[in-house]
Amino acid sequence: MKGRFDKVLVVGTGIIGNMIGELAKKSGAAYVAMSKRNDRKLAPAKKAGFFDAYFDSNEPDARQKMAEATGGGFDVAFEVVGAESTLDTCIHAVKPGGRVVMIGNSMTETIPVNINRAVLQEVQLLGSVSCTREEFSGTIDLIANGIIDPERYVTDIVSLDELQKTFERLVSATDPILKAVVKP
Repeated sequence: MKGRFDKVLVVGTGIIGNMIGELAKKSGAAYVAMSKRNDRKLAPAKKAGFFDAYFDSNEPDARQKMAEATGGGFDVAFEVVGAESTLDTCIHAVKPGGRVVMIGNSMTETIPVNINRAVLQEVQLLGSVSCTREEFSGTIDLIANGIIDPERYVTDIVSLDELQKTFERLVSATDPILKAVVKP
């Protein structure tokens, strides 16, 4: 990632966003930032220390702060939520010619896109789906070689009896749970 993808933005505070930030930093990105809407899932990201900055998308001047911090925009932004507002944040956060990698799945089939910003600034929109055999193998290699430690993101270990409550916590708008592991 050095050079061309030197400045990386991750929009979303879940486990995927955390791991993308970690991999970006370990791949050589000089500046990795996270855009967040609230602080409830920030603790693991801050503890891990892979992000250089955190931007609050609720602040009216968030776009300006990102542009100032990066000297004109991020090289690449990862959208890991699947919402109109987070995709819009990415499209406005990248520099002209920057890349937006869309990973998040939307609850609806379509979401509006700021097409003028994308076209006039030649923003590259790239969809990305995971879970191919090759990606699973690559992930296993990253874990086996100690490059990433998935246990860093486990916030809860639960029994089978706690599974229903854990699912409810995972969809809660206020619970800080990041990743739960079921231990039968």
